[in-house]
Amino acid sequence: MKQLITILGILGLTGAAAFGQQPLDITCPQSATTTFNSVNSGDIPSDFVPPATNCQRIFTLTNAIAGGGSGNYAYTTSFAGGSPAPAFLPTSTTGNSGQYFAFAPGQTVVTVTVTDKNTQVTKACSFTVQVNDDAAPVINSQTPQQFAAKATTTMPDLRNQVMVDEDCNYTVSQFPAPGSPVSGTSVSLTFVATDAYANASAPYAATLVFPGSTPLDGIQISATGGCATDGKITVSLTELPDPQSVSIGMLTLSYTIDNGPIQTEPILLSNPTATFQTNGGLTAGTHTISFIGVSPDLTTVFLLNQSASVYIGTPTPSISNLISVNPGNTGICGTTIQGQAVGNSFIFRGPNGYVFSNVFRNAGTFNVFANTLKEPGQYTLTVTFPANNCGTATTATQTITINGTKCE
Repeated sequence: MKQLITILGILGLTGAAAFGQQPLDITCPQSATTTFNSVNSGDIPSDFVPPATNCQRIFTLTNAIAGGGSGNYAYTTSFAGGSPAPAFLPTSTTGNSGQYFAFAPGQTVVTVTVTDKNTQVTKACSFTVQVNDDAAPVINSQTPQQFAAKATTTMPDLRNQVMVDEDCNYTVSQFPAPGSPVSGTSVSLTFVATDAYANASAPYAATLVFPGSTPLDGIQISATGGCATDGKITVSLTELPDPQSVSIGMLTLSYTIDNGPIQTEPILLSNPTATFQTNGGLTAGTHTISFIGVSPDLTTVFLLNQSASVYIGTPTPSISNLISVNPGNTGICGTTIQGQAVGNSFIFRGPNGYVFSNVFRNAGTFNVFANTLKEPGQYTLTVTFPANNCGTATTATQTITINGTKCE
């Protein structure tokens, strides 16, 4: 026994320390349940003051309470089930030191592992944090109460004009729905915003009127694509109205690219033309830019519905599905050539100087055709993609043979 005590003394341990201490144990906190608008239950403290921000609740994970062992503990924390996983918030963000984590709505299982640094004995416990989103979106007063547009038989999509206060993801519903038939000189509108957790805003009422004409009816919009290196679209507006014909001398053009997030671009009405570039980052290929919601008045939003197809990157014209169609007439009378092509200039050339062309302002994918064929023989389609700041214009050609007797 004397020899054993001597060995323990060399190791820096005494008999009481080695044999008298209690085994390592931990006590788990009570699982917590909380909403965005209430104080959480359970004993996991929250430094949160409602309402929530960034669709998250912030909790201070005080870790499990350890006991026994040597008293020198190391803690680790892991999470499962939450999406996204809770994010650690540094002291610079919270203003307080401690284990602060931001939890998204849903249930997250928290596992705390405690290790006795001296004996390397490890114990773990788990508890849950349940966050429920009970905060409904709010459609705020910046949303227009009146829209004006040219007379139409189809309801325009006005959802991108709705301003919503909401920290979580949400969608806006419009009644009558976009694309539904409308008639008369005015239409009553209702908007409702619903978040990802089925909380709905109070209905927001607005009116769409058709005054016959608006100050913006004459505006023309064109767009051209840039190189893939910058991924930008250049937009040109012509025939802008006189500033005195609108209330504040500026219009704010809302646009979307490929039905993506809403963007706005303020345009001063001091000149008859204006040009701006969209944000970069578009990939090579064809993109559609749509415009709606020119807002030159504090009480009424005048609508401008236009879209343009543009190409980002090196021009690449193409031709596909080129066929001849004959409705059954004798010879080739009534025969047409049809197909699809990518470009902006489409020219058919055939026997005896035959030329049939279609030219569009902006390049894109179009259904192309050649009519009034009279001679059998070879017809060649030449497609041109206009030059942009990526280089010179490029072309593609394809030939089709038309058989039959000459059309008299």
